[in-house]
Amino acid sequence: MVKAIRGTCDIEPIGKQAVTAELAMTLPASVPAGTPVRAKDVKLKVLFSAQTVQAFKDKQITSFEGVLGVQLKANDKQFPSRGPLERTAVPETGELAVELALKSTVEVPTPQPGKVVFTVGPLEMLLAQVKALQEPTGEATPVACVPDEGQDTALGTVRVLDPVSTKVPAKPSPTVSSSTSAPAQSSSSHAAPPPKERKKQQAEPEPCQTIPPDAYNFWSYYDLSGHAEVRKLKSGIDFGPGYLSAQLFFWFENEIACGAVFGDLLWPPASGSFVAFGFMPTTAVVTVVPVERAEGRLQDGIFTGTAKVHLVLSNVKVNGTPLPVGPKCQTAEPVVMPLKSVPGEWDVFAGGTIETDVTIPPFQGCFGTENLDPLFTGLIAGPGNHVKLKFGEIHFCEPPDKPCVPPLPGRR
Repeated sequence: MVKAIRGTCDIEPIGKQAVTAELAMTLPASVPAGTPVRAKDVKLKVLFSAQTVQAFKDKQITSFEGVLGVQLKANDKQFPSRGPLERTAVPETGELAVELALKSTVEVPTPQPGKVVFTVGPLEMLLAQVKALQEPTGEATPVACVPDEGQDTALGTVRVLDPVSTKVPAKPSPTVSSSTSAPAQSSSSHAAPPPKERKKQQAEPEPCQTIPPDAYNFWSYYDLSGHAEVRKLKSGIDFGPGYLSAQLFFWFENEIACGAVFGDLLWPPASGSFVAFGFMPTTAVVTVVPVERAEGRLQDGIFTGTAKVHLVLSNVKVNGTPLPVGPKCQTAEPVVMPLKSVPGEWDVFAGGTIETDVTIPPFQGCFGTENLDPLFTGLIAGPGNHVKLKFGEIHFCEPPDKPCVPPLPGRR
């Protein structure tokens, strides 16, 4: 199937340009329930008009390279398809068409009979431009594209059928008389020869771990909010709204789309309330203090990373009466948040949700008129605390080589 896409893309430094594209892909007509649906042979053709080409020439841009892609949606979940754009020369006149195969991470689960509906979302571009008489710098400019209104976004529908039993009845084993049966052989006659010593093969390094010097990179930020369920307190606390200021890197290793994310977590202090010991209403202000930058890697759209933060308690009140805790009442060690995205739930450009479970370490420094470390450790510290992070769509920084983030909202 082939689908036309029309939209407006804001391309630095030439401004908003009308861009058309064609997306081609292969989908099965049907699958049995339980078989994931995956798009195959995904190809993208992007056409830059003669006016856009002239705008590039007017800015002395002679070539560009980077990453092109498109957002696919299946049953209201987003799955990106992206591919590397090789160095492409800008022609002197006329239109410019670029074609490339996309790496698809679309694998839609089909737990029950029904259908999977595919639709197409906005184009994605990450362009590293080269001007006349200049060398490539690897500095990339993300391009925000908005689809034209009113166009048909439907790609196709895959029917999900009741699974058909493929079990084949076993044939009865032939009966062999004892007079014609072959003589039994000792196990030693079939023993494998002693294994020869082999050189230990060095394990292949895990992909997408080392950022190459020529990786495309830019700054961005996400709107970020969170919710934590504290197991011992049997209550939750909302964090944010705040931001994740992120420096992103993109590159390809063979056919693997790689990326790296370095983020600074910015959240205002949050107010929480719970009932201590089952009968004492308690309130506190919780401040999330990052220990270092959150860091992770992208591999074919899947993010795996870690964030480390301290939890700082202040303005504690028990039954409305202030309980002095001092200025350094916090976790003795950082809370380590292992983060891994789920396909269709989170994307580096579209945002989404990432969930994890964390262990809250013991508290220290909680001292006003008496040592309260054992109290807060007993009330709060321990494993099994569920955290849900909600990311908004990515915001690109202008210029892309410097961080940007709005002022932090006030405390909740």
